Amino acid sequence: MSTRPPADPRRAVPIPATGYLWAEGLDEAHDVPPWVLVHGYGQDVPDLLAWSSGLLPAGTPIVAPEGPDAFYRRPRGEPGASRRGVAHGWLAEPRRADAERRNDALLGHAVDLALQGRSAAGAFLLGYSQGVGVATHYAVVDRPRVAGLVGLAGGIPMLWRDQLGALADLPVLWVTGANDESYPPAYEALVVDALSVAGARVTHVELDAGHDLLEAAVSHVRAWMAGLGGAG
Repeated sequence: MSTRPPADPRRAVPIPATGYLWAEGLDEAHDVPPWVLVHGYGQDVPDLLAWSSGLLPAGTPIVAPEGPDAFYRRPRGEPGASRRGVAHGWLAEPRRADAERRNDALLGHAVDLALQGRSAAGAFLLGYSQGVGVATHYAVVDRPRVAGLVGLAGGIPMLWRDQLGALADLPVLWVTGANDESYPPAYEALVVDALSVAGARVTHVELDAGHDLLEAAVSHVRAWMAGLGGAG
């Protein structure tokens, strides 16, 4: 059965757009590998940066792109959907090629900024939830500038898993939750197998946790970094 999407009756009109990047540690003198953090659906970038302070050494260059799809948070009984502010995500329709090009371009700028003025050849990518697929796709299209990939409670769309050969020999840490209803263990087993078959150097850790596993993952990410010789 073909997975090819139906022909799109719409007329595409390219328009200019602005992307936004959060950054920390770019002015620090010591030269350690930079990191690019890719947030999950609706996750606040400042919250992700605050979480990373318990993960990465002080002064690590960090760049975190803000997903270009903005939406009002649910009001939870308050009058007016905008009362709880705006959240961001990385939405892609079944006709997803344009969205993936847009996401790749934004991450490319994030990597540019992270590497600027540094001797490191590539940046480490870390994605959470929806951000995992976004980070992995960028790693596929710009492999030479990616030093390693960390996926936390996320997945990889079937549509482009046949491209994962680009990640051959890339260090990958894949952390999943045994009780994650969004990305259940059976699904994650297929993803890990696809990465392994593609030749990525995959370390898979399954935690006794649900989808919200960021805090539980910290010690495992740090151990993985230490095994690579202190990548951060």
